[in-house]
Amino acid sequence: MLRFRAIQSKSKSTLSREVHAAEFIPYSCYWNSTTLMTKENWLVKVIKLSGFAFETADDEDLVIQNNIRNQMLRSISSPAFSLYFHTIRRKKNIFSDEFASQGLPNFFANHVNLKWREKHATRQSFINDLYITIIRRADTKGVEFLSYLLKKFGHVTSKHAWESDMRATYEDLEETTNRVVTSLRNYSPKILGVKETPDGLFCEIMEFLSRIVNCGFFTNTLFPLRTEISRYLPVHRLFFGRKMIQVVTHNESKYAGVVSIKEYGNHTSAGMLDSFLQLPYEFIITQSFQFINRQMAIGKMQIQQNRMIQSADKAISQIAEISQALDDAMSGKIAFGQHHLTILCIEKSPKSLDNALSLVESELSNCGVYPVRERVNLEPAFWAQIPGNFDYIVRKATISSLNLAGFASQHNYPTGNKFNNHWGDAVTVFDTTSGTPFFFNFHIRDVGHTMIIGPTGAGKTVLMNFLCAQAMKFSPRIFFFDKDRGAEIFLRALSGIYTVIEPRTKTNFNPLQLDDTSDNRTFLMEWIKSLISVYNDKFTSEDIARINDAIEGNFKLRKEDRFLRNLVPFLGLAGPDTLAGAISMWHDNGSHAAIFDNKEDLLDFSRARVFGFEMASLLKDPVALGPVLIYLFHRISISLDGTPSIIVLDEAWALIDNPVFAPKIKDWLKVLRKLNAFVIFATQSVEDASKSTISDTLVQQTATQIFLPNLKATSVYRDVFMLTELLADGVSGTDKTEFVSRFNSTGSFSRASNPDCGAFKTGAALAGIAIAVGAIFTGIVLIVSSAGLFTALVIVGMIAAIVGVWKAIGGLVVCEHSFVKHPVARDHDGKYKNFKLEDTGYSGCTNENYQTEEEYFSCLQNKAREDVNKKDYDGKRAEKEALNSNVQESTKSYYWPKNGVQYSEYIEVCHRNPLTFGNLFNKVDFNSRGKPGYIDFDVREKDTGYVDGSWSSKVDGGLECRVLKAGQSEPIHGATFKAVRKTGRLCVELASVSMLGIEMTPWRKGLIWGARNYHLTHLLLCVKNL
Repeated sequence: MLRFRAIQSKSKSTLSREVHAAEFIPYSCYWNSTTLMTKENWLVKVIKLSGFAFETADDEDLVIQNNIRNQMLRSISSPAFSLYFHTIRRKKNIFSDEFASQGLPNFFANHVNLKWREKHATRQSFINDLYITIIRRADTKGVEFLSYLLKKFGHVTSKHAWESDMRATYEDLEETTNRVVTSLRNYSPKILGVKETPDGLFCEIMEFLSRIVNCGFFTNTLFPLRTEISRYLPVHRLFFGRKMIQVVTHNESKYAGVVSIKEYGNHTSAGMLDSFLQLPYEFIITQSFQFINRQMAIGKMQIQQNRMIQSADKAISQIAEISQALDDAMSGKIAFGQHHLTILCIEKSPKSLDNALSLVESELSNCGVYPVRERVNLEPAFWAQIPGNFDYIVRKATISSLNLAGFASQHNYPTGNKFNNHWGDAVTVFDTTSGTPFFFNFHIRDVGHTMIIGPTGAGKTVLMNFLCAQAMKFSPRIFFFDKDRGAEIFLRALSGIYTVIEPRTKTNFNPLQLDDTSDNRTFLMEWIKSLISVYNDKFTSEDIARINDAIEGNFKLRKEDRFLRNLVPFLGLAGPDTLAGAISMWHDNGSHAAIFDNKEDLLDFSRARVFGFEMASLLKDPVALGPVLIYLFHRISISLDGTPSIIVLDEAWALIDNPVFAPKIKDWLKVLRKLNAFVIFATQSVEDASKSTISDTLVQQTATQIFLPNLKATSVYRDVFMLTELLADGVSGTDKTEFVSRFNSTGSFSRASNPDCGAFKTGAALAGIAIAVGAIFTGIVLIVSSAGLFTALVIVGMIAAIVGVWKAIGGLVVCEHSFVKHPVARDHDGKYKNFKLEDTGYSGCTNENYQTEEEYFSCLQNKAREDVNKKDYDGKRAEKEALNSNVQESTKSYYWPKNGVQYSEYIEVCHRNPLTFGNLFNKVDFNSRGKPGYIDFDVREKDTGYVDGSWSSKVDGGLECRVLKAGQSEPIHGATFKAVRKTGRLCVELASVSMLGIEMTPWRKGLIWGARNYHLTHLLLCVKNL
């Protein structure tokens, strides 16, 4: 491909000046299947990421991920490395390939599938592809120079030295790439290489580079290449005009333009470019980052800061920011590098291109940067998109790794897995709010249990039916437990058998005619006990032995003689308190005889692949519900043979939350997973779920959870289904045609956190500088000035500066002697304890979602008083039973609150009196575990904080704690702390300080800190508000 300029003249001299596009592409060949080599002997690897699903992540998670990205960048931090980040947003017809094009075995299911395809046929969805390119410069210049000298003097060149250096370069690149992949494991990274296709080996890296070189177009590239990469990649003509590029293919033309950052803003934040992921245009966002030497970066900042101070620059905040950056750089918290960012928009007409570029400029302005549309620098900006083309970068600036973590957040909308899922291809595809497709699957790895929650009229039944219809591509078996015949027509359309179960209408169920196997004998024992437990749920050893005799006698009868009325004689004589009397309602003329007392069992799961059971009447009859479910679930279980199977439970909580089946639900779900089956739990009654004893188990065991829109969604959603506040808001604010899904969620826990006092330190340092400068100036004035008024003003100014320093130091002292906890975690005696979320059963008061320790201990007290065997309330004994009832050894673990700390409405702040002699020089030191000053660690992690009504020697010095709710303020040792909500997080801010009788607002006002989510590094839940 040739690169042309938009010049009309076609003289020989003009054509001779044209340069082949290969001259602008730095790549030479493949080093191996996953690595390219440039013409300058640099090595290149490319990682493709699915991205982090930011839309449903809360602010705390976004801050954590931002810090993880910063740590990843810091771990590289070598001038030998450079990184490129690309976001390629492209149009994609989600049904344009082989996905979902196959016919389904059932006519109705196939009809539904075709209609769904037709609905999406005219829609243009977008795909957001994310890439990270890692470039390692090879240090072969010395080898090249040595080779030149050897040639000059007639000696053999050192080929082995070159190969040795290249091997060392590759090993360094390989190790760094693996470290990046590990750090970004939550982003689903994949190192691009070569994959097999029906046509041969396909180069994934070449596909990525082809989209950049050819303005979004690409062609399949087979491996190995027969020519140099730089000549292989260009396949379309590019015409560079004054403000746009024309891309000409064999059958169409497109237009492209570039927007760059002309001037950077003052701040960056996690996900600052996320809004671009929803734009209705195709584009390529390119960012490069060339690491620079840390000492060089520090030197430049020191020079800049000195210039600002010496020139009496009034931009105090900028001086403070440089001081903070210097502190972070010297301590290794951040790295620095040269950064550039461009956005290439691609459209079919110049007019639509102008619209796209205008919108991009507007979005960049909203991010706090000053954008510019490239004209003179259009061509260099285009070639600078290619990883390694550093010489073409025109607009670049030095930023920190923390800034880059905000620019290159690698956020994305989830897309699901299109192929290679547990059952194969994706079940179906949905549209997301960003215009990207979501390929839906029930399974996360091999767990497919699914939950669907939605109010009446939200479309819960329609969604369940649709997903089952789409799943017919796997030829599964479906067992659908229906309510009010909502799915009857659908199931019959799938050629299914639909059975209406009425307690007083013959169902032709007869469990006694099962084959004589050990599993069936075990089942019959449980089933007969469920029939009898209506009157008596406690069985003696004699009762068990009699039931075993009855089962043995049943199997000695001919199959046609096995029914309940013939089983009764084996249970003994009938009477008010006998087994035979208790089972009388189930046979002959009993009230429920029609269910099981039948001469034959006509339930045959080999007659069809789809079965439906209408359960509405049984739900009104709790006596019959348990035995019927036990029988049906047993029959389903023994029929499973590894064939894909789906069990649908409409109004699941009402169905299975009964004394007979609820205790077995967890083990039952594990058995189904091993047999390649899963359960869809659905309900419209959140109130039933909130009162259920099995909600925790279902939430923990379901891999996929779908919440249909509910404008009346309350805090019950958060409490029962363990939703974050953001997800709960999404449920209540979602349009009727949308739903919120969550996959493979996990709990988390928090520990205490020290505040970040860096800003206070900066304030004190700046105030100290101001005093030093002011003192020198005051001395000069006192010596040479004869103007009394002027001298007095200078002295007054000096006093004001000293007061300012006192304010700054006051805030710093309070900060260094405080910490927070979220939520409260103390035992009955007031001692601090560890607490953790265990995947274990909770009992007693730990089953309640209490928000404060007062509510929790009140529950313990009530529990103790309800025990009729106790004459006096024993708080310690009740606490021990409630907290450690399921702990075999004395671990002193604290199991409250069970639903996760993110739901607590309270935060606890603790502050030691800094003006005592022992504490004045003994601050809370988070980094000195084991030292006497590390009071925080002793208090929050050891059971040594509170002994016999007073603090132990390790935590003396007037440590006091206050429990605060959002908006509440409390003073502690002259410092007033306030609990505040910051973007959905509960934080503590230092509102005011009173020291030595001076009331003051600390510098800076409103500086906040809060509890953190426990992670590998000490991250604050609420970062400082600068």
